[in-house]
Amino acid sequence: MGFVFLVHHLRSRERFAMKYLPLPSAVQRERMLREAQAQARVRHRHVVRVIEQLDVGGDPATILELVDGSDLSEVLDGPPLAMDAAVDIFHQLVMAVGAMHAAGVIHRDLKPSNVLMFKRDGRWIAKVSDFGIAKLVSGDEEDSITTEGVALGSPAYMSPEQARSARDVGPRTDLFALGCILYELVCGRAAFGGTGAMGAMKAAREGRFEDSRRYAPHAPEWVHTAITRCLDPSEEGRIRSCKEILDLMGKEDTQADAEDTDVREGPGETVLYGERAGSHAPTVLYGQSAGSAVPPEPTSLLGSKLVLGVLALVVIALLVAVAVVLGQGGGGAEKDYVPLEDVLGGE
Repeated sequence: MGFVFLVHHLRSRERFAMKYLPLPSAVQRERMLREAQAQARVRHRHVVRVIEQLDVGGDPATILELVDGSDLSEVLDGPPLAMDAAVDIFHQLVMAVGAMHAAGVIHRDLKPSNVLMFKRDGRWIAKVSDFGIAKLVSGDEEDSITTEGVALGSPAYMSPEQARSARDVGPRTDLFALGCILYELVCGRAAFGGTGAMGAMKAAREGRFEDSRRYAPHAPEWVHTAITRCLDPSEEGRIRSCKEILDLMGKEDTQADAEDTDVREGPGETVLYGERAGSHAPTVLYGQSAGSAVPPEPTSLLGSKLVLGVLALVVIALLVAVAVVLGQGGGGAEKDYVPLEDVLGGE
């Protein structure tokens, strides 16, 4: 089980999110480190920024840009989006995915719940998150710990080739997921939803989905064309790049806003996060069970002012137990973080 905490920089008082995985297996540890490595490669305003990786009592933790809002799945569960807003969100996602592919990163799990959302001046802003099963590609070498023949991802957004083997996919698997998201943005329903995991994968493999014109008759024609080309079950027949999608949209292929980020790095070389000993524990944003990306209840990360007290107590008890088991470790070497036992007010 992993957790995300709201933490703040002890000098600047700036708030961040800390993703923490207690007592991981070797594979879990490696996957979390790869996740941070993949996400850190991409510097774009529509990708959640990795600030730093930490070792917390022997367990991995990642400091991330804090996005105080909801996610796209919650937005889609609300009132229908205006067409202009839906197209704007999709444009942001295409730019983000283009930046990922340019950096040699294939996300492999693009879906609405992995797109964090907030509003600025009445406009929805999207930021892609959760690179937990991302694949790193560097030149002719592929950096992936995925076993050949294993399907990883979310069935309703998974390309047919990814359903066969997540290890062997290329960038076009993300373009398939973008097509699924575009369909949902403009039609208000999933392209391959409602039939269960196996049914969704079978429908995707057969290229079987209802014509988007039925649910979005007033959408621009390029929307229907992009959906059809992105959801081609054949990787060879599918649209080839984010640039081609932008061409269909009539948008320029530009990364002009790649460095226009919404987060500042902490000052100085030594970065301290958390609370000082004896003070309150960090706020629990949500607890995440393995294989699930949905918080058990709305919390502060999702726009609520309420913090789940019971969950917080459970997490605190878990972390105290971890601290007792692992001990303080030897030596008086300087550390560039505040240990969680200090955060929780331990001796």
